[in-house]
Amino acid sequence: MARTPRRKDLSSVIRRRLRPSGGRSGNDGGMTIIEICVAAMILSMVLIGILGSMGSGLSLVGQGRQRSSATEVAQRELEKVHTLPYVNVGLNATPSHSIDASNPDYWVTGSSYDPDGAGPQAAEPLDVDASGLVTPSDPTPTTVGTTQFTIYRFVTWVDDPTIASTACPPPSAATTCDYKRAIVDVVWANPVRPGSVNSVTESTYVTDGRVSLSQTVIPPVVSPTPTVDHLAAAGAQSAITGQGFQLTISAMDGSGSPVTAYTGQVHVTSTDPTAKLGGQSLPQNYTFAAGDAGSHQFNVIFNTSGAQTITVADTANASLATTTPTISVTSPPCPGDAIAPSNTSVAFTSSYTKLRSISVQVKATDTGYGVPCVPISVDLSNDQQSWTTVGTVTSGVLTSVPWPLSAGDGAKTVYARFRDGNGNQSSAVATPTQIVLDTTLPTTPGTPVVTACVVSGNNKGITLTWAPSVDQNFMSYQVTRVDVTSPSTTTFTTSSAFYADTTAPLLTQDHAYSYSVIALDRAGWTSASSPALTVTFSKKVGLC
Repeated sequence: MARTPRRKDLSSVIRRRLRPSGGRSGNDGGMTIIEICVAAMILSMVLIGILGSMGSGLSLVGQGRQRSSATEVAQRELEKVHTLPYVNVGLNATPSHSIDASNPDYWVTGSSYDPDGAGPQAAEPLDVDASGLVTPSDPTPTTVGTTQFTIYRFVTWVDDPTIASTACPPPSAATTCDYKRAIVDVVWANPVRPGSVNSVTESTYVTDGRVSLSQTVIPPVVSPTPTVDHLAAAGAQSAITGQGFQLTISAMDGSGSPVTAYTGQVHVTSTDPTAKLGGQSLPQNYTFAAGDAGSHQFNVIFNTSGAQTITVADTANASLATTTPTISVTSPPCPGDAIAPSNTSVAFTSSYTKLRSISVQVKATDTGYGVPCVPISVDLSNDQQSWTTVGTVTSGVLTSVPWPLSAGDGAKTVYARFRDGNGNQSSAVATPTQIVLDTTLPTTPGTPVVTACVVSGNNKGITLTWAPSVDQNFMSYQVTRVDVTSPSTTTFTTSSAFYADTTAPLLTQDHAYSYSVIALDRAGWTSASSPALTVTFSKKVGLC
């Protein structure tokens, strides 16, 4: 009787095991398919874990390099601040508040800045003045490798309770200014979380060398006090006898900047023996006070016609001396005229501007001599402290003259005063209205979104909304519609982030229309265009 082959049951197959290389039993056939699958699965899990760890590690390394680069950028910016004279360690414009909490300008409030953000430290007054050489932020990012860094700079006044109060120099609105704090924020995009940013903040203290810092604060880097290289005397090139003009005497360092710590005494003389300085006859001495900050302005009156000069010399160091260029002194062109120009005015030609350089209209009448005593000069000022002669006007004639507004966005006022040929000067007059300086573009509007769409016979319409643009002087939106199928462009204007396109005869079924939005402000700026939205009108009623 034939024998039937015996089948191996599954359990005997599973029980097979891999034997040592020294030999195997007759029933051992190597690893089973199930064992191979299990081993492969375990190996893949291990590899996935290793690769995941490597990815995380590389990401951390990349972020660490970015932070290191940002720190180097911030420290390099602070080193630039250390090279400036103390008087120039200040902002040349006031930074604007940002509504974005990740933007360092978010902590700017009016003329103050909070150096530690949400921390316990109080906000400090910003140091913004005409002599400041520190720019609040760079419009163009700094690129290191493949990372773009945006730099924000701030300079504030510090009121240190551990030292005697130091009066603030004008035009600071603060009451106590013991020394300065320079802060640099470097911001870059977070590579791990799109839409968020990383930042590094570095700061230092700067003093003029006359105060001692508290041991409880970070030791500052003190700018070295420059030495006086020479004296300078700057004033008018011509003058009229009996009429005053301004002469500025300054102690300067080798780079031509005032030495603010200079408190020496100068001896002033003139080739005109009857000249007066500050109402007193020459020669005379003047001792610089700490409040002069190395520069003092005098009123000078010559009483003798001809070519005259003024000489200034340090009484303790004869090598520090200077003489003005020759000043041409003439007699008054209009004898007996002691009446200043009248009916004076200064006005802006617009309410908003995106440029500091503008034109203003000025006008004055001069009849004190029976006829206008020419030339009639006009001086302009942004603060009634510093005046600049910008030209001459014809009596009774409206004249446009160029003028640079003070730095920093916001409402501006300009002042004017007029002076006839005899030197009779009018009182200052201000512009009756202000002009708003706006140097910031509106932010980009959001992508348009369809909120309603109707297509029924000849009645066609589409309603769009978008995230609004941010601008203090926002004016309107311009919506651009492009017929992609049959190329043509149409624009619409709206004052809100909403528009209903109801130009029914122009909307054709099965045509693709592209919509985009830009924002415009009153100063004339135009934002970047929003991303476009493309809509196709279908033959199916009510669908886009």
